[in-house]
Amino acid sequence: MSLLTLLSLLAGCGRKSSGDVDQASPRRAETAAGEWPSSNAVPAERLEWNRRTLVNAYNEFGQHDQRWDAAAQEALEAVARVRSSGDTNALARLKPLLERARDAGCNDPLIRYFNLRLSYGDASDANATGADAYREIGDALMHSGYPDIRKSYAAIRAAQAWKSAHGSSSNANQVLSQFRRGAFFHLQPVLRAPDTPFVEAYEAADELRRTILSNPKQEDDMLPVLIDCFQTRWPQEARALTLRGRANVRLAWNRRGSGYAGGVTDQGWREFGRYLAEAERLLERSWATDPSISDTAVAMMEVELGQGRGRGRMEMWFRRAMEIDPADYDAAYEKAWYLQPKWYGSAQDAISFGRECVESKVWRGRVPLMLWEAHRMLANDRASGLKDAHWKQTGVWEDVRDSFDRFFELNPDAIGWRHDYALYAYKCERFDKFLDLLPQMGWVNYPYFGGEQRFAEMVADAEQKTGRKAKLPK
Repeated sequence: MSLLTLLSLLAGCGRKSSGDVDQASPRRAETAAGEWPSSNAVPAERLEWNRRTLVNAYNEFGQHDQRWDAAAQEALEAVARVRSSGDTNALARLKPLLERARDAGCNDPLIRYFNLRLSYGDASDANATGADAYREIGDALMHSGYPDIRKSYAAIRAAQAWKSAHGSSSNANQVLSQFRRGAFFHLQPVLRAPDTPFVEAYEAADELRRTILSNPKQEDDMLPVLIDCFQTRWPQEARALTLRGRANVRLAWNRRGSGYAGGVTDQGWREFGRYLAEAERLLERSWATDPSISDTAVAMMEVELGQGRGRGRMEMWFRRAMEIDPADYDAAYEKAWYLQPKWYGSAQDAISFGRECVESKVWRGRVPLMLWEAHRMLANDRASGLKDAHWKQTGVWEDVRDSFDRFFELNPDAIGWRHDYALYAYKCERFDKFLDLLPQMGWVNYPYFGGEQRFAEMVADAEQKTGRKAKLPK
């Protein structure tokens, strides 16, 4: 794992919980305006704050033993330095220090949490084993004496891992809800503390916003609290303005609903327009303050989707986002979505843009996957009624293949995405390619394929149709 990857895992910005988590968390925010510290509150210096919530917290609340204390303390000092300044020297020392503490038998939940972050990688890409580990350590930290910021992050990662491994099925939803609400419950004291550095508050709040994305009930409960906090405490900070703007975008779409325009009530349209207008105001202020934040441009693309003032406006904000970050997947996704037939484009518009994402020599990261994503959007469009039949159409497999091949050319170590490639090779009835990809997956995330039984049926079907024997990951 590269130093850059390790750094991104420890940064706040960046796939079995007990009932106690939900019992400790309010169903609805009870914070009223005026309870936040004023904008004149003086925050702590970031390194000092991280030392206090990591090293000092371990000294007070950690599980101690002379066999691992020194390694644990040095590891947490390294985490504090990495989070505060991206210190690459500290980063290089971190992994061996965590391993030394682990090998000495350290069972402290905070040390185990950071070991888990480095061993399993991004929680949003976790398989079922990783999700179980995140769930267990999330529970342990939330029932410990560690500071609220550490509990909130542990809950966020557990929710992300659980969704990655199990999706949003009814069985998974209870666990997701418990950890999301636990994260929100423990974040609020962090936001109320006068000495919390802005960047720490912002990164944690933005992670929570992303974690509850598209869950209208939790968004309606939690986002107004975040808006109120950042409006009171940091009214002029560009990133705070962007956070408030993005929260208003989500509240707007929740008022409208996800259905077609004909099903939206008059009240829904009024509220939709009001929230979008507020989002536009905040995001324009943010851009005027700091035009280097790609999230602001992406959020303005979401505003344009709702307001529909013209494709040129969407293209302007897309161009701005990609000039800042050529790997901005969210910007590419918003454009592909905008170009869908149900909005302001056509199937050909969306596919042409996807091919542009594959062919570009500038765009990188996950952006080449947008050709595959554009086909997914089209397949799932209820108006077309195609669903799985879409993948059997002429030319679709070639687009899927080109999308993934370019992605893996740029990201050869992104093993988790081999699951997606394999599943869609199967949907496109490219059974030889499906079998070729299985041993490259690293593990089998059965829920992604519809469960262990469904995966076995797919393998047997491919074997029967190709006359080959599958080689499964170990």
